[in-house]
Amino acid sequence: MNIGMTNPNRRALIRNAVEHFRSRIRQNSVILERSEFWRIRLRSSCTLLSESENLSQRCLMRRMFLAMPLIVISCLATVGCGCSGYPESRFRPIEIPDDAPAELMETFQRLNAPEALSRAHAARQLGKAPEPHPAIITCLLAALEDENMMVRMAAAEGLGNAGSPRAIEALIQRLRDRQEDREVRARAAESLGQLRADQAVDVLIAALNDSVWYIRLQAVNSLAAIRDPAAVPHLEIVARYDSDYSVRSAADQALQVVKVANQQKDEDDKDVHDGGHSDS
Repeated sequence: MNIGMTNPNRRALIRNAVEHFRSRIRQNSVILERSEFWRIRLRSSCTLLSESENLSQRCLMRRMFLAMPLIVISCLATVGCGCSGYPESRFRPIEIPDDAPAELMETFQRLNAPEALSRAHAARQLGKAPEPHPAIITCLLAALEDENMMVRMAAAEGLGNAGSPRAIEALIQRLRDRQEDREVRARAAESLGQLRADQAVDVLIAALNDSVWYIRLQAVNSLAAIRDPAAVPHLEIVARYDSDYSVRSAADQALQVVKVANQQKDEDDKDVHDGGHSDS
């Protein structure tokens, strides 16, 4: 059968197509490794996944720690790209409260966007609102249940920025849940420190023994922010024996912060006590 093309021409066409494919893989690999902008790296990661599953995943794994790990892990975890090049997943729509601020309604509505990246961006934006309206906290707590890891990370971050004590118990549960993605647990630990959550001290102390170094690091930083003296003996152990230098260094600094804060508190309490006696 004559298909209008000689064998040499067909072979040349195939060679050109293969070279074009390899060129796209190389181009996106270089962008993933060298770009300074995480959004560009994310798009390149998704493009690699959409080109060829096996080759792309090997390529991503080789660059896992050359690029930003959370981006690459997010792409591999979601496994799949929409036509826009961003990962998507199934999710349960969030019911927007009737009293939600009208000026933020567009952002609220993007919490129900089909693209996970749009939902994550909306969660972060709501967390940065000047006034932490109750509707914002309600929706961020719902977003913390999203099936996509990036959205849950953004919701945990937004809850920390919003500063509402309503978020504390949910964040504690995320940090405690060993089945949760490690990036979400790390973000929950960080947000608990931002909220100065005294009731989270025990779970943060337990997280000092986590197998993931950056969860231990966030737990150390949050204990430093909360400044509970109960953390001191545990921080001393971490500062001396943790396997990761950055965690040991952070624990050493946290010890100084907690000790100084509690020393100042003791002095203030003593002054108040002495003042009460002198008045009497």
